[in-house]
Amino acid sequence: MDTSTEVATKCAAHALVLSHSADCCCDLRGLSCMPAARCLKRDTAHVSDGVSLRKWMRETQSTNASAWYKGLFQPPGMFLQYSTIHAWQSWLRTGSFAGRWPPILYRYIPNDNAWCVQRGLRGLSCFLGGTTGDEMVQPSALGGDALRLSPARLPSHASAAREVNRVQQFRHERPLQRQKELAPLQYMLTYAHVSAVLFSPQPPVTAAYSHHLKSIRPSHERRLALTVGLHIRRADSCTRIKTLQLKPAPLEHMGQHSNSRMCFATSVYMDALLKLYRRYGPLKVLVSSDSSSDMVAEMRAAGGAFRQVFQSSHWHYLDYPRDDFSYPEAAAQRKSGAQPFIEFISDKRQQARIGETAFADLVHLSHMQFFVGHLGSRFGKSAWALATARHNTFVPYISVDGHSPCCAIDENCALLAMRGMVDCLSFAHEHGCPNNHYWQEGAQPGLDLPRDHTVDDTYCLDVSPVAACAAAAAGEDATDDLCGVTSNRKKQEVYSPTGEQFFLLADGRDLSFLPAAVRGSPHHADGRLLVIKVLGTFLGDAAEASRRLVERVRRALAPLAGREGVCGLHDTRRCNLALQIQMTLNRFCANASLNYFLRTMPEEATREAARLHDRLIGEAFNELTAGRLSSTAQRRAALQQARLPVKLGGAGLTSMSAVTDAAIVGSWCLCWEPIARLCPQLARGIDLGAAAVAASAVAAAEAAAGQAEACVHWGGS
Repeated sequence: MDTSTEVATKCAAHALVLSHSADCCCDLRGLSCMPAARCLKRDTAHVSDGVSLRKWMRETQSTNASAWYKGLFQPPGMFLQYSTIHAWQSWLRTGSFAGRWPPILYRYIPNDNAWCVQRGLRGLSCFLGGTTGDEMVQPSALGGDALRLSPARLPSHASAAREVNRVQQFRHERPLQRQKELAPLQYMLTYAHVSAVLFSPQPPVTAAYSHHLKSIRPSHERRLALTVGLHIRRADSCTRIKTLQLKPAPLEHMGQHSNSRMCFATSVYMDALLKLYRRYGPLKVLVSSDSSSDMVAEMRAAGGAFRQVFQSSHWHYLDYPRDDFSYPEAAAQRKSGAQPFIEFISDKRQQARIGETAFADLVHLSHMQFFVGHLGSRFGKSAWALATARHNTFVPYISVDGHSPCCAIDENCALLAMRGMVDCLSFAHEHGCPNNHYWQEGAQPGLDLPRDHTVDDTYCLDVSPVAACAAAAAGEDATDDLCGVTSNRKKQEVYSPTGEQFFLLADGRDLSFLPAAVRGSPHHADGRLLVIKVLGTFLGDAAEASRRLVERVRRALAPLAGREGVCGLHDTRRCNLALQIQMTLNRFCANASLNYFLRTMPEEATREAARLHDRLIGEAFNELTAGRLSSTAQRRAALQQARLPVKLGGAGLTSMSAVTDAAIVGSWCLCWEPIARLCPQLARGIDLGAAAVAASAVAAAEAAAGQAEACVHWGGS
């Protein structure tokens, strides 16, 4: 047995250590993991500890909050994976996640199931129990060697408490921020247990599974070494690349986005099973495919070395008829060159039937101890996670599609940018920045954050706060590692406009994961920020933004006054340009300092600052022109003329209060076209024609009022 130091030295940075031995390491960036046979021994205590942990998770979650179900259009595998990602990240941040499935219709679940109708369950709550469901580990149709835990074999209170305390300690170490430093296996196990809690199959799923499960057993029973889950993709998984591939895809293979996915010949999977047979012995193979019976028949007819594998092993599969996966649109779409997808089936009953097969197959594969198939597939990843939870230990694998557990199907995994297990388990390009070339290139390899992987200055990102924070962290790491430049964390701050509940964004996304060092964090000593600086300007609460801008005007124009300021300059015997320099500084430097803020902030936030600015500029002008020697009326008249452009006999000291409206309108006119093109949701519903008519009416009314006021003054003079 190797020492822990030797294990750490021999194992890769992103490896999972199955036990205290260097030959029990698995690097999740690779396409296969076949540890020594002794590493795969399953301990009943491990399984029972997992049961206790999931029981604790169910009891401590909110049963009143609905689980994340944004992707009601997504097939079951993708739906479960993305729901797990969201719930797991919530659990890492807060220690809880919403785990009650809402009674909302889901296109892949029938709405007329008798068991569900009798209990008033609809949609998701019909098939998935969530935190209100039963334990996934239960007697199954697989027989006596399935995982059965009688009350006598459940863990003691002390053992369960140790398991819960270990997981709580892991979460308290802030794994989202320290993913480089913590044990990878803890990330994997907690992710898997959250997935199992969300899944918790209801009786309609387990009944369908038991009803359709078929087995082929050898005539001479032998001790089985390993339970293998075999996931074979067919039908709409094979898109433009029609020819079945004869070899597994390499790690550097192109990303297989939705219109360029490939399938593999049955011989590819048989070769993988042959490797396992030679390394571990006879197998129990759980076949999952939309052509399971055909796949089993093809392998049964195989000759050569594989014949011994088939004859010595047990084979289990679900015998759903192949017609369930043939829908009317398929022939017409294939004829036109398009690929039929399950999402677009017009027969909703058939679509729900296909959904039932997927949920039953997830139950089927959750019994596996070793995975062979497609880890690029979101269905494959979900099944792999459920099996990890069931056994409460890592499940080794062989992936044939060129994608590791840390890589999505539409990425080139050889180019993967990954800092740790959070990136490995929770990448989903649909939640990051969109890629306009997705249908030609697939997802850009990397993290679930903006594609340049850095956040510099201030951005409003259409991603989760966790992803934005991770983007900033990635930028810090890159500049520190590659350039030796350390980020100035004193300038980091966050703003949320939702009042007292500032730890939640308007859409409910949580900000409580932010460290106390970040200004605006719920944990920061100064509390919530009322405004935030964006590209130098103030956004947020109008009153606070106005106060901050007024302070800035005072500081910016302070050098004008006093003997030490601009007004204190004087001529010498050799230089008599003081007045010219003073007037130039007052016009071009001081008077222009507010223009940017007038163009980028609302009028209610700049009104007081503009008035103060005009007053201080006027006082400086009067000081420079010896206005103290003139009467009030003379000073007012001189300043009024100085406000005019130079070509009209003025000094070019434009009044900021007078041009505020023009600055706002001009700024919008300058950026309206790109806003309407790039962010149509912001421009939708705004009628420029109607706005122009309204503005003209207001201007005409103001002009008429001004003329009337002038007439009154003239008549009374």
